Amino acid sequence: MARRELTLTEITDELLAECGLCRRGATAQSYRCTDPGAVLVPIGDILAKPRAVNPEALRRILRGFRDGDDIPPVDVFHDAGLAATHLLGGMHRWRASLAFGFVMIPCNPHSRSDAEGAFGYPSGVVGGGKKKGHRVRVACEVRTEARALGGGPAAMKSRTAGREYRAGGLRSPCAASRQSPAQCKFSAVRYSGAHFEAH
Repeated sequence: MARRELTLTEITDELLAECGLCRRGATAQSYRCTDPGAVLVPIGDILAKPRAVNPEALRRILRGFRDGDDIPPVDVFHDAGLAATHLLGGMHRWRASLAFGFVMIPCNPHSRSDAEGAFGYPSGVVGGGKKKGHRVRVACEVRTEARALGGGPAAMKSRTAGREYRAGGLRSPCAASRQSPAQCKFSAVRYSGAHFEAH
């Protein structure tokens, strides 16, 4: 399969309008995702190395937002040692969500072994373009969008507590069964404070 050309550094108002959207026009918390294992996380809590994206792939995602398509969650890993949640896969979905103004993003949490084996964590963390100028422009755009959503520098660091899932004050099925979050399926999940909660 040919690699996608990553040439788009800025998600412009014109591009959003082309797909029938407007900047920060989202009325829902996140895009539609029916994956039972997905966890909703504040979008400002996701750490990534912003990079250029493929224009056509981005357009497909934006049109999916417009049409209410079922879109997969992004892949993340929470590094408890660094108190950070890293984007492993899903740069297009993450950047499109920021531009459209979603405050949450559906995430598929992975164990450290999955992150290291399947995604090459930490060197394989998503982002890092070839051209420094592109990286700087993309990073500036991402910071601007994060601040507009109530984020900022502090919001770009995860406040989650790793795999500390709670369900009504009790340990979640993940902890009780010694499963990783990626193996545990919740019917509906919301993020609250420093914990993921099932409800």
